[in-house]
Amino acid sequence: LQASLSTLLAGEPPPGSTGWHIAFGPATDRRRLQLQQAAISGSGTPVKGPHIVDPRSGRAATHHQMAWAGAMEAAAADALSTALIVMQPTQLQRFTEDHRQYPAWVLPVGNSRLRVLREPEGERFRSAR
Repeated sequence: LQASLSTLLAGEPPPGSTGWHIAFGPATDRRRLQLQQAAISGSGTPVKGPHIVDPRSGRAATHHQMAWAGAMEAAAADALSTALIVMQPTQLQRFTEDHRQYPAWVLPVGNSRLRVLREPEGERFRSAR
């Protein structure tokens, strides 16, 4: 398991385990997963403030305060979690319909509960709730 402040990359699970146990999300709505040969990354404003810029407006993104995405590669998960922050609700829906392989969650501004965009599927991302 390799980790940075915002991204986790899991390799083969430890002997006797089906995956690396991780938790993410706000304290009011923690999510638990088991990762196996996959990555998850989070982006948001609580730690660094409004630093993610919406390229359409040139201003700080305002739709979501946090987002998480899973992917096979750490760089893809990192890029996706940042992209989710700037997406509008209709764009989120279209993205999750077109890209079913990526589990994703957002925490909309003013909310304390995660909005599940796509639940994890398969053995690489297992819900551990």
